[in-house]
Amino acid sequence: MCCSGAVDEVTRDQVAVKYVSNLADVDLAKYTLREIRLFLRSNHPNVVKMVNVLSPQVCLGEPNLDIVYIVLEKVQASLTHVINMARVGKHKLTQKHTSFMLYQILCGVKYLHKSGITHMDLKPDCIGVNEKGCAVKLFGFGLGRKRPDNLKMSPYVVTRFYRAPELLLEMDFDNRVDTWSIGCILAEMILKKVLFPGQNYFTQWTAIVSVLGKPKKEFFDKLKPKTREFALQTGPLPGKTVDELVPDNLAQSEDREPINLLNAKSFLDTVLKIDPALRSTVEEALKHPYVNYWYDKTEAEVPGMKDVKEMEIRMLNEEKSLEDYKGLIRRELDTYQRQPSNNVLGKPPPDTIYSGPFPILR
Repeated sequence: MCCSGAVDEVTRDQVAVKYVSNLADVDLAKYTLREIRLFLRSNHPNVVKMVNVLSPQVCLGEPNLDIVYIVLEKVQASLTHVINMARVGKHKLTQKHTSFMLYQILCGVKYLHKSGITHMDLKPDCIGVNEKGCAVKLFGFGLGRKRPDNLKMSPYVVTRFYRAPELLLEMDFDNRVDTWSIGCILAEMILKKVLFPGQNYFTQWTAIVSVLGKPKKEFFDKLKPKTREFALQTGPLPGKTVDELVPDNLAQSEDREPINLLNAKSFLDTVLKIDPALRSTVEEALKHPYVNYWYDKTEAEVPGMKDVKEMEIRMLNEEKSLEDYKGLIRRELDTYQRQPSNNVLGKPPPDTIYSGPFPILR
């Protein structure tokens, strides 16, 4: 699935389009169906909104279904771009900016967690930022395998730099893989560089323990024998204190209690724990003074999406053919296009309204 910018030739509104140009693989079809279903149900200020979903083949009445467009509200820049611009001095990223963006990321991720979804691929590239109001939007639902009760998910590719230790070490895991990633993102916003730049599984683990130190014996006792042998190869690394990791000279004159470097370091200390049992959850992280200053229940307490838990359990367990998934996608598109407003959750914000029936791409 790729993404590019587009312009509505009628309204001149800019949109982003996720598109599949060759729906020829069962896994891709299953992922596309899941994305469509979740976007149709999602409604949170910190998750990007879907404006339209369609296939030109369906619109033209063709029997085949190989192309799907998921049209999304346009976001000005990725967080990666914002960090890079701050790194080269194009703009200043204050603690106030950082704290507010972090709060919004936590709100969006909490919404996913309440819906029964673990993102599992949080990184600056998949977080959008609008200059006006410093508004943050998650671009989607990540790799987001649901963790149903009493079922284990199997590890799969996640962007390495932000990957939680329990994924590297093939441990059981839960929603706290996302708070680890959020901690890595906060550190990158402050330091203007990747915190754990590993080149492969081993160097990623080494990068983590060289900064945070080797965990206690109780952590290694949780590992499978082969994984334990791998993890112990790093040797006795003492790690750094949070003050060594984030030196005081990074404090800014604009810092004010509680939004200051001291509380940012305190926040990092709660989420960058190698042992997930010691790591804060998103709910706990939102109570931290560094972000709780911004607390608004209309953002932090939005009810999760309905029926997603059951839907994801069903999708995890079902085995269907490519044609079966294409038929389900077609059904979702037909149902959506029959909606009078072309949006089952109501119209998107005025600056992101997209008029169909399908996009004219540039």
